[in-house]
Amino acid sequence: TAGTKTGTASQQATEANEFVNRCGCLMQQFDENAISAKLALKGRFSRTSAASVRNNQAAIRRLGDAGVKFVIHGGVYDSPGGTTVREPDSASVLLSTVKNVGPQYIVGVSVVNEPNHQSKIDAINRAVGGGATAYWAYLKDKQQKLYAAFKADAAVKDSVFVLGPCWAFNEEKLIPDIGNIDPWMDAHQCHCYAKARNIAERPDIYRNVAAAFE
Repeated sequence: TAGTKTGTASQQATEANEFVNRCGCLMQQFDENAISAKLALKGRFSRTSAASVRNNQAAIRRLGDAGVKFVIHGGVYDSPGGTTVREPDSASVLLSTVKNVGPQYIVGVSVVNEPNHQSKIDAINRAVGGGATAYWAYLKDKQQKLYAAFKADAAVKDSVFVLGPCWAFNEEKLIPDIGNIDPWMDAHQCHCYAKARNIAERPDIYRNVAAAFE
């Protein structure tokens, strides 16, 4: 928790199990090894794609019954080869995914994963054109449709947060280009990869969180 460590203590590494228990972690595999490891860490939250939820419903329920709640996203959209756009899940598909597995296992839902990469903007523009302005308008429209769908459904409207896009912990300068989406979300979110090229140092985390809120 911010403020509980000062001086030298604030620079100490956080043990893996402590970090997972506080914040959660990504799950891309749902075999017995992954499930057992997650249960042993006793983390309360995890994050995965909606497709993973559909493909691993028994595992999601097993983890959920043990106290693990999931944040899910609708996938990615990009342009492999420069001509075909792979669409993320629509609002209706995300809603049915949550209701089919059980809303009690899902704490939050969002649209596209890591949209603030210039490479993704360039790929979409190669495929469909319209420039960066069209890219952000498209994403903003998806956010509004997601919010409308979940808030109109009695089974999820009071229990599942509609989150902003899954901002990546780099290229944060692109985040404001989406404009104001506060009316169509319950909370922001962002994530980092501790061993990726952008090390999850505390200043990076706080800078990106500030960028998302601003």
